[in-house]
Amino acid sequence: MRVFDYKKIREIKCDNELVLLVSQIMEYNTRLEELVIKPDDDYSYLKTQSLVNSIQSSNKIEGIITTRSRLVKILNSNENIKTKDDKEIAGYSYVLKNINNSFKDIGLTSNIILQLHRDLYKFTKKNFGGRYKSIPNHIEEIKDGERKVRFTPLQPYEVKEAMEELCTEFIKELNSYEIHPLILIPIFILDFLCIHPFNDGNGRISRLLNSLLLYKNNFMISQYISVDKQIESNKTLYYESLRLSSAGWHENKNDYMPFIKFSLKMILGAYREFEYNIDYRNIKNKSSYKLVKEAAFNQIGSFDKKRMMEVVPSLSRSSIEKALNKLEQEKVIIKKGVGRATKYVLNGDENRQ
Repeated sequence: MRVFDYKKIREIKCDNELVLLVSQIMEYNTRLEELVIKPDDDYSYLKTQSLVNSIQSSNKIEGIITTRSRLVKILNSNENIKTKDDKEIAGYSYVLKNINNSFKDIGLTSNIILQLHRDLYKFTKKNFGGRYKSIPNHIEEIKDGERKVRFTPLQPYEVKEAMEELCTEFIKELNSYEIHPLILIPIFILDFLCIHPFNDGNGRISRLLNSLLLYKNNFMISQYISVDKQIESNKTLYYESLRLSSAGWHENKNDYMPFIKFSLKMILGAYREFEYNIDYRNIKNKSSYKLVKEAAFNQIGSFDKKRMMEVVPSLSRSSIEKALNKLEQEKVIIKKGVGRATKYVLNGDENRQ
């Protein structure tokens, strides 16, 4: 039987990689805080871009697809909501904007999570919004061409009590200051996903909660650069970390570390991207080759040309292509696939994908 006792999390051994991830994020966060309080700097463009990227990416992970132009229209007017996917995206947009604007006033309780779920479906005709699941669900994966059950979450009758215990234990441990919030938040998200409390929308709610908890602990990066886009760009690693960290969960024997490290790498990636977007003076003094090379070294897993264009928006497509070709010739990166399926990976990391 699953027991939620977050005091036991204090027994987790932090290796050098975890310590480095936390310390790097703290350093970047301090720099972000110093930059965004300057009255002469306007970050409205980054905020708008991050909002759009988060909505698009978080929904895309769950197979809810729209174009960027369509999404912007939905954001600007509820009158543009037409299709099923439009309604799903409109609900997500509504919740995320509320979190971005009012996170200080949103506590973490099971009732609040139910309200977020209710609002997620406010533009649809689905009647399960704001209600815990009524039927058992399971998480599937496709292996060797066959669809198999990877994980069976808690049963419907177990959910209400589990959610109340989860929120209570998280807040209690957070207020004890014994565990760093950057370690505690991914643990909460993993437990939430293992409970899988809703008939639908669990993944999207988990990412909304991730943003909320980061904000409430003064990590504001998602206001400027989308952490959800980082996750969507590394979806294979995301699912693998979930698989590893959920094994043995029902027996209280799971290892949180794979999911913690993955989550922190995504957050760190967003902070690094923020640096690229705001360090205008350095950009002017660097060649396109050096900019792309630095961007490549900061990627986690594989990346493509489109990703480089997002990370270094000051460069043209042709400049990025030339830089990537040179990096490939120098064996700094390895090219995989052809045509639109072309991806790159740092030399030495090719076995990670």
